[in-house]
Amino acid sequence: MPPALVAAPVVSVPTKAREGQLVRLTGAGFRPKSQVKIVFEAPKGEVVGSAVIGRDGGFDASVVVPAYATPGQHKVRVVGRAPSGQTMTWVVPVTVLAASPIVAVSAASSDLAPPVLLTLALTFPVATWLVLEILALRQRRAGGTTNDR
Repeated sequence: MPPALVAAPVVSVPTKAREGQLVRLTGAGFRPKSQVKIVFEAPKGEVVGSAVIGRDGGFDASVVVPAYATPGQHKVRVVGRAPSGQTMTWVVPVTVLAASPIVAVSAASSDLAPPVLLTLALTFPVATWLVLEILALRQRRAGGTTNDR
């Protein structure tokens, strides 16, 4: 069955994203075996990705929203070839949301990790041995009084 034909190229981009987030873009109706360039139009207008168009005229790409993207309205520009071979640009609006709060770990607390882990690594086997010895001692005492009868 031949692939469905798309009258004009279309691009799909998430309407909302966060800086540093990996987002998926898809497109259909492009010139097969051509290439699209994906540009994040923030202050820098940086190329954030590209994709090769499949034989069916579609593409599927994942790009990262640049770290410099401030919260608010931005645009993603996709430059590619229409089935006619003409280079065209599609502009899709994207709202960048405020970054999620990140919990910082101080260097002082990470310096404590090796001693704590070493203490735990030594304590558990010793504690396990001690518990087993106590249980064995109890069993010997219980067994010894029963055998005397």
